[in-house]
Amino acid sequence: MADISGMGEEYHVGDEAMAEVASNRLKNLFGVQSLIMAAGDAKAITKTYRIKAFPYYNLKFKDRKKLLLKRPLSFVKGFLLMLYHLMRSDVVFICGGGNLTSVWPDVLEARLYLLRWAKNLKKKVFLVSQTLGPFSDQHKVECQKILSNAMWIGVRDKSFSGQQIGLPVQFAVDDAVFLEPEHSELTKKLIETNQPILALSLRDCKGLQQEQKQIIAGTISKLALEKGFHTVFIPHHIPQGDVQVAMDIKALWPSTTRFSIIEPVQRATALKAITKESQLVVTMRYHQLIFALSTGVPAVGIYFNEYTQAKLTGAFEQFEMEPCLISLNVIGPDLLNTITDVLQQKAKFALASNKVSENALDASMRPYREIYSIYNK
Repeated sequence: MADISGMGEEYHVGDEAMAEVASNRLKNLFGVQSLIMAAGDAKAITKTYRIKAFPYYNLKFKDRKKLLLKRPLSFVKGFLLMLYHLMRSDVVFICGGGNLTSVWPDVLEARLYLLRWAKNLKKKVFLVSQTLGPFSDQHKVECQKILSNAMWIGVRDKSFSGQQIGLPVQFAVDDAVFLEPEHSELTKKLIETNQPILALSLRDCKGLQQEQKQIIAGTISKLALEKGFHTVFIPHHIPQGDVQVAMDIKALWPSTTRFSIIEPVQRATALKAITKESQLVVTMRYHQLIFALSTGVPAVGIYFNEYTQAKLTGAFEQFEMEPCLISLNVIGPDLLNTITDVLQQKAKFALASNKVSENALDASMRPYREIYSIYNK
């Protein structure tokens, strides 16, 4: 199960990156015919990843009850389809993305609903690359109850997630660390001039005000002019307004330095490829940070609430690095100071990336090997 949609307007780079790594690993272990994905757009999943899929939608508990009352045939059809595939399965595997947190209640409750039935049917449950929490009190109790028999709860930060539900968790770096970079035609064209790239990735959020956009645009354009950077804006998700933020930044950008937007949103493999070619990353997106750190590119993260701070901090923790973060609430002169400091630590970022590449794969593969040993008994 993964919170993905395949290529199209709903494509979410981070979620798709983790699911792509996980599905490729599972294909290699069991063969593609042994797998089926539960996701919203089953046809697009099959087209993008060449894997069978059935439709399963993100709904809150109360919305599922409303569906039963207002459209009982749709409810019964969806329920029986889920139940049919659960009964045929040996293992239920939850990829990273659509994290188990009350920040995204529809995603969380959709997972809990499916996992509740998996538990009733005594299916083996594995979760990888998760961020757990923050939770409401009700969600915390639900998670503790439903996940109490999970065989593996894999988290991608060393401290925050492990404190959320009082159950044993297993740390490993994010699956997307191991995503193989591969340029698209669009990203390939952006590097043909050989001008050094500064990768910028922002998202729309209630806290991102016009004044803050002006500060970000002013600070980074000044740096880009000084260093000769071509600033490339990398959107990760259209519905959350990444492209609109890019257009807002472009409207504030001076003509003295080059600014490009990657549009339409490209597949995660291509965005990791252009990140690898960059000299610096400034991002509000967790997976843009993962792409940078896993390829040794100096990076600064911008957070705007407890959840995003925990995720971005966790990204640096995975690479045993002090977090290079700044809060959107206090962004100003400190942004340039933070970026300047990070640019002086290029060797440190490269060393951390190499260390993780050499040492972290074994821990990342442990849940997959565990499933393989069960499946082949």
